[in-house]
This record gives sequence, C-alpha cells and structure tokens, in this order.
Amino acid sequence: MNLINIKKGALNGRMYDIVEQSQYDSNRNLFGNTSTAIEYVDPDSGNTYVLPFRNQSDDRPGIYDMHPIGGGVYFTRLPQSEEEKSEYNKDNLEIIDFNNASTMSEMITMKQQLRELEADVLTDVDDVFLPTISVSDTKEMRALKEAVRKKKCDINKYADRFGDNFLNDKRIFRGNSITMNKLISISDKLDMKVEIIISDKDNDVPNPIGEEIHAVLTGEDDE
Repeated sequence: MNLINIKKGALNGRMYDIVEQSQYDSNRNLFGNTSTAIEYVDPDSGNTYVLPFRNQSDDRPGIYDMHPIGGGVYFTRLPQSEEEKSEYNKDNLEIIDFNNASTMSEMITMKQQLRELEADVLTDVDDVFLPTISVSDTKEMRALKEAVRKKKCDINKYADRFGDNFLNDKRIFRGNSITMNKLISISDKLDMKVEIIISDKDNDVPNPIGEEIHAVLTGEDDE
C-alpha cells in the first residue's frame, strides 16, 4: 500500500506533483513547494480544486506558504471567477495517477501519457530563451549556448526538472565557462545528448589508439 499518492498533472503551463491536502500536511518534507500542487476541497461548494504553491508576490489562486522554513502555516486563495473555477477544477484537468497502475503494462502506458503531457507543456513556448554568446566563452560553453538557442525553448517550462537549483543553473548561461558535470546535468534536463570522442590527434602519434572511442555522457530515462 502506498503512503503517498503519486500523481502528475499540468496547470498554468507547468508540470506538478499533485497530492491531497492531508498527505501534504503529514509528509511535507517529501515535497518541494515549487513543483507541488494540492487537491483542495472547497468546503462551501464541495468542488475539488488543484492549487499550486505560489510565491508571496503572486495573486493567482493557489497555496501561499507563510513560513517557508519549517513553519507549516499557509493560506489558500480559491478561484473566484467562473473561468478560474473551471481552470483549476480537478475534473477538468488531465491527471495521471500512477497508483491506479496494477500491471507493468499499465505503468508503461501511464509513463507514455506523462511524456506526451510534458511535451505539450514544453512545446507551448511563452518566452524563447536565447543565451548570449560571447567571444570569451569556452568551446564547451559556446556549444551549449548554441544548442539551447537552436531549441528555441522556454527554459522556464523546464523548471520542475531542475528543482530548487533552477535559478542557479539558469544563471550559468550568463557566464563564459561551465564545468563538465554542469554541462552534462543541464543538457540532460533539456533532453540533449552529450557525447565525447577520444581518438589519435593525427596519424603519426606514438602509441596510437587506432580507433575512435565514443561515450555518451548524458543518462537515459530510467524511471
């Protein structure tokens, strides 16, 4: 028996982990507020709304954490207009509930549904991210920036993949260099393959390798 319901859904152009309010309250340390939405039952109407956690500067329907560091106190801003009520109503959202999978075949089908839902979110571009290329960029940094520019993606739509490090990782694109670990990590989260090739510099080197050695550094999806 699962203690936590594993549900995924899209709302406001973002992917969220969706949990019931009672589950969040009793297992708060398992969830990051930036990618969590709560199933909240309106006591007046009986409607169940999916409400994401919001920043204090936001004013949309959602959950507002008053004490982010261990306080556990938050208030709820419910949808007001009919349009908002429809947008946040659980019955109108595509939610993938992995707890309903009883066979491996059903799990595989749900994972495919999740990939398709995420693809819809990622390809709905609001603001194309075009990192600036500088003459001071290292070769690997230039290659990464060029690849991201070619994607013409909204990198903010990938925030849930990066988790709490998203803003820090995004700032790396302002610099001129990048470590190999960060290059691999960022590329993987943006669905880009990084491969290295090791070979002889030319035909006359002593102790030649004699062939090209290839290695793909980005991992495969092994969920």
